[in-house]
Amino acid sequence: MISISGTTHAQVTETEQNIRASIKGFTFLFSETGKRLYRTFDGVRKKVEHFGYADGISNPETAEDLLVDEGNGAAGSYLVFRKLEQNVALFRSSITSLAKELNHPDPEEFAKAQLIGRFQDGTPLTLASNAGEADSSIEFDFEEDQDGRKCPRHAHLRKVNPRYCPAGQGGTFIGRRSMNYDSIGRPTDLSDAPKGGVGMLFQCYQKSIVDQFEHIQANWASNRRFPRDGDRADRIVGQRFGRVSENPWNKSWGVSGEESIPFDMGNIVWLKGGEYFYTPSIRYFEALPDWPVGQLPRIPPIKE
Repeated sequence: MISISGTTHAQVTETEQNIRASIKGFTFLFSETGKRLYRTFDGVRKKVEHFGYADGISNPETAEDLLVDEGNGAAGSYLVFRKLEQNVALFRSSITSLAKELNHPDPEEFAKAQLIGRFQDGTPLTLASNAGEADSSIEFDFEEDQDGRKCPRHAHLRKVNPRYCPAGQGGTFIGRRSMNYDSIGRPTDLSDAPKGGVGMLFQCYQKSIVDQFEHIQANWASNRRFPRDGDRADRIVGQRFGRVSENPWNKSWGVSGEESIPFDMGNIVWLKGGEYFYTPSIRYFEALPDWPVGQLPRIPPIKE
């Protein structure tokens, strides 16, 4: 897998053409083209994904979470790649249906916020009942909202980064580096509602795929009993396993004891394919030609 980044589409295309011309003995299977999307919230332009949410707000990884020691000061990282298709039409119709059951000044925005755990401008739902009432970049946890009456415990950001974990269920981070894709040519104002052809090229780096990505995906996002029994799976990346999943949604914000509303959001995101990779250091590649076939190279010390 070769990932190319650039400031313009023309720059990326030229680099891709040069790579294809220079590499011999390999078959190019397919290529995916990423696309940045933007929206303006209260005068601030932010990167968004196809459902319209500000993206890339919180990514709290450290080098310790990401790097695999290759010896003599060199390090690589394991990469997970997934192509996630988004059904914008189903997302919007589901939000409209759920909003009819909610008690909020802006029920559709409240419904969207409950799905992700943030309003579309990035405002954390656990801190504010309306968009713009809290800093989207502020650090926060769910210690004061463990019953999920402000932010549902099945909200996406709460399932994949719970900020706290019940005893024995551990905590972990990944380095998320994702990009939107658009194979149908959506308008820049995102005014249309496609049923497919758009989505996210999800990429994340980590020291261990099993202990990090797969742990988050299986034990948190898809676990109908995490962090508590009955919480249901994350509706963005959680596995449905062919079942209807009527997640419990809050009718109002922050009201203890209020009966939840059961509602199935449907398959608004589905996996098109993916793969696991290892991303070596540059020094790993430099050592590779001189190492016997069938053996992993040992990284030589840095020359003084």
